[in-house]
Amino acid sequence: MRIPGLVGALFIGLLIVATTAHAQTPPPRDITGYWKFRDTGEWREFYACGALRCARLAALAPGERQTKDSQNPVVALRARPLCNLTGIEGLRASPPSKWTHGSAYSPEDGNVYDVRVDVVAESVANLRATLRGMPLLGTTYKLDKVATPTQCR
Repeated sequence: MRIPGLVGALFIGLLIVATTAHAQTPPPRDITGYWKFRDTGEWREFYACGALRCARLAALAPGERQTKDSQNPVVALRARPLCNLTGIEGLRASPPSKWTHGSAYSPEDGNVYDVRVDVVAESVANLRATLRGMPLLGTTYKLDKVATPTQCR
């Protein structure tokens, strides 16, 4: 008769431990806000799009000449302005500090890349853009969190 009581106590103990462990999973570091690419100088605003994160071009790089989406493979879209263009979509939280499974449209070449963001500190992140389905072929960009940029022109 003691065995059922012991089994019941063990079950309740495991349930408490499992509930406590689940409750302690921290939320991912959020990427919402303005981020500046160190190498290009352009600014992106990351924002919530449902449970995911997206990003739009918030400010062009200093001296940037391309202001229209002239490399878009869809001819009808080539006259649209780059300012406020949503170029990153679908980033999913992967606690504690990653946002994965996103896609990034590049107005420089008109291609779409796989993208993920690793938030390495409160105001520093690494964005990895890779060829679709080829995670070893890509580029990593350093981003710094910044205040609101000047108006995109």
